[in-house]
Amino acid sequence: MNKFTGVITRLGNAVTNEVAHKYSVVEIGDKVIQNKFVSNGLVNYLEQAVASGESVSLWVLNHQIVGIKLANQKTYATKYKVGWRTVLLLVASIPMMVILIGFVIAAFALGKIIAAARANFRIASIGETNMIFLETAA
Repeated sequence: MNKFTGVITRLGNAVTNEVAHKYSVVEIGDKVIQNKFVSNGLVNYLEQAVASGESVSLWVLNHQIVGIKLANQKTYATKYKVGWRTVLLLVASIPMMVILIGFVIAAFALGKIIAAARANFRIASIGETNMIFLETAA
């Protein structure tokens, strides 16, 4: 995580969706931060920081501004929550993963059975009498 401190002198254009704004540019102090997301909950504090003209701190994690410390020494940060739908999706997907793994194992076993049957068919076509077969693992 990176921390940037200084006066925010420019907020670039923002593209918004239901959960975040993506700013093309944020100039803070002598740094230029490009293409960063800000959760909708933090946007007002980011705009307040610009309007105040005072030194602030921004914390950036990957492509997102996750924290803002204003001049009044209050720090606001994003907190992620996992909804019940996500948990339900995970729980529902576990049996599907088991079934998928079962299919992969079954396909592997079926491939071995088919390969052994084809090999046995070709070996049987040798056509010699009094052949002695020695079993081996497929």
